[in-house]
Amino acid sequence: MIVAGYCLLFLPVIILAQTDTNGILRVGDTVPDVTVDITNYDNPQLRLADLKGKLVVLDFWGVSCSVCIASFPKMEELQRKFGDRIQILLVTDDSPEEIARLAERSEIVRETKLPSIVGDTVLTRLFEYRTVPAHAWIDENGVVKYFTNGWNTTEKTI
Repeated sequence: MIVAGYCLLFLPVIILAQTDTNGILRVGDTVPDVTVDITNYDNPQLRLADLKGKLVVLDFWGVSCSVCIASFPKMEELQRKFGDRIQILLVTDDSPEEIARLAERSEIVRETKLPSIVGDTVLTRLFEYRTVPAHAWIDENGVVKYFTNGWNTTEKTI
């Protein structure tokens, strides 16, 4: 009887621990309809729900990641190749000032045409990653399908 009472005492904690993800999205989760500030896009703000019907690839990167920056032309080529069927978005939590300083010395950053979310405080908190580049693939219905490193996003995998 004491053992049963002991187990019941800790049951709510166990259930809470299993269901609390701190808002971090996992494969199979539906992405919430968030609005973010964006550059190189038709509007200065983007609602993720407006991208339903397309494969969305969130390309998380950082100013200190030369591999990330070097991959921008490859990602632009994928965007051109697949056109309206996909939308690739560059996402960084680095500040606009840091990006501006980087653009002064990096032609790739300066010339990229991909839509960019800079100084992000929304998407970088919804997806857990330890290194960049990291890619979140969101399907046509707004469901997270894959979360992978940047090398796995290719013409063949798309």
